[in-house]
Amino acid sequence: MGGRDAGRPGHIGGGHHLYRSTESVDWWRAIFVQNAGSATLEYCTAVYGGYWDNVIIRKTGSGALTLKNSTVGYSDDIGLQIYSNTGPITLANNTYRNNSRGIWIGINTSYDDITSDFVANSSVDAFFEGGTMNRAVTWNLKKNYSIYIPDNITIAAGATLTIKPGTVVKFEDNRALVVDGALDAQGTASERIYFTDWRDDTAGGDANKNGTTTGPAADWWQAIFVQNAGAAVMDNCVIRYGGYWDGIILRRPGPAT
Repeated sequence: MGGRDAGRPGHIGGGHHLYRSTESVDWWRAIFVQNAGSATLEYCTAVYGGYWDNVIIRKTGSGALTLKNSTVGYSDDIGLQIYSNTGPITLANNTYRNNSRGIWIGINTSYDDITSDFVANSSVDAFFEGGTMNRAVTWNLKKNYSIYIPDNITIAAGATLTIKPGTVVKFEDNRALVVDGALDAQGTASERIYFTDWRDDTAGGDANKNGTTTGPAADWWQAIFVQNAGAAVMDNCVIRYGGYWDGIILRRPGPAT
């Protein structure tokens, strides 16, 4: 038996008594579900991983991932990471806890789960990658939490972003949502969809994890641009604290309703 404990006093491979220690982040590496590989994880606890890759579960490729009734946590960075892929993803009743970022979702990946919770993640609960979206994507997050948008997102012509009722989307400073394809954001009277400042704690909780240290303000993020042949349907939405650079929050030279 080798590895990074080889030669330590009490290491079992050295013929000494069983080595006793306390658990720590980055001890083991990760679960990688990749290429055409698939995984079903139910009633599992995956904790204290992240060595080298800074993630506990990483999904890439075209295979399927089912993660239910499980805890993923105690990484110094990411609990669950899903890169852009074409494989089916099923998530339900999980807890992402004590990571830096609870989940990391790639630009062309849907997240459709209002049953899971985020506990004591130090930086971000739900980090969604910026870039260009070129296929149909759904965002659906429990309204207690927030989708964090760190970079500009463009919905390309032919692609559709559907945002489900109750979802809260929060933008980093100066960022924008550009619609060349289609945006479908239809909330309800009781489950409104929010587009707001990362520092806005009145919707989606204290997403930036600093209590009342900072508050929202006008001109924080940029705008929703519906342009060219792009189209948007927005109903029961709250769009606030944008306007950086252009002085507007919603601009639609293309068709929109």
